[in-house]
Amino acid sequence: MFFKARNKMIGMKSERQATRLQYIDLYAYIMGEVNRNVLMDRFDVKQAAASNDFNAYKELAGHNLVYDHKRKAYVATDCFSPYFNHEVNDAIDLIANGEQRLVCVPKIEKNSFSKLQLMHQPKLDVVAPIFRATNLKRQVDITYVSMTSGKSVRTISPHSLFVTNSGTYCRAKDHKTNEFRNFKLNRILESKKVTYNSYKYKTEIDKDWNTFIQVEIGINQNGLDKDAIVMEYCLDTESKRRVVMLNKPLLLHFLQEWHIAPLGEDDLPSLYFPLKVISILEE
Repeated sequence: MFFKARNKMIGMKSERQATRLQYIDLYAYIMGEVNRNVLMDRFDVKQAAASNDFNAYKELAGHNLVYDHKRKAYVATDCFSPYFNHEVNDAIDLIANGEQRLVCVPKIEKNSFSKLQLMHQPKLDVVAPIFRATNLKRQVDITYVSMTSGKSVRTISPHSLFVTNSGTYCRAKDHKTNEFRNFKLNRILESKKVTYNSYKYKTEIDKDWNTFIQVEIGINQNGLDKDAIVMEYCLDTESKRRVVMLNKPLLLHFLQEWHIAPLGEDDLPSLYFPLKVISILEE
């Protein structure tokens, strides 16, 4: 993971401490709170070292955190401004996998690796309030551009994030329609914390998200090499089929990204839809 201080000389005791301070900055920025246990678990340091790190961070950016005795954590203030520069992918990696990326030899990537990325990435400063609201179970106001209805302002209660090949989404209750929907992060123009309502919710309210479906897929028609399709999509070598379990709201994303012909649409060309849905069962 690359972090760069914003053009400031930082008098830190060691490079390791600098890394821990950067982690405090990112964690508080996207999660809304951070405590010593987070630092101790991530870096395997003692409580005294973690306390010293928080003291050092407060010297750098004391306006960013305030200690909440009830939560036993440092909470991000409303005027939080990251002291370090962070990439949105670093934030997503941390939230989704609890991981941090480490770039050791940049030249290797530049010389021998190419990635086709047509979708633009969301801006971290735009979506950070959504990340915090997801973790703290709060509402957030967003300006969103929908593929069907265009630009609008909505109040949402996000509860989950999910990543597909085409981008990162948040699953949230849309208080404009009183429905749970998927919102693509790169189509969010602005987001800000809701200050007029401290509404908390539970994920169980989203019935569809907590409903799992069993999707059986198989080879669509003939014309393509079946062995190649079996290898590409990890189908069973005997039945040439595969069963996939997923949350109900992810079905459309699954069909689109795997180029699967929907149930009853067997006449779609196999060149573009090498797979088809055999059956869908709800758990």
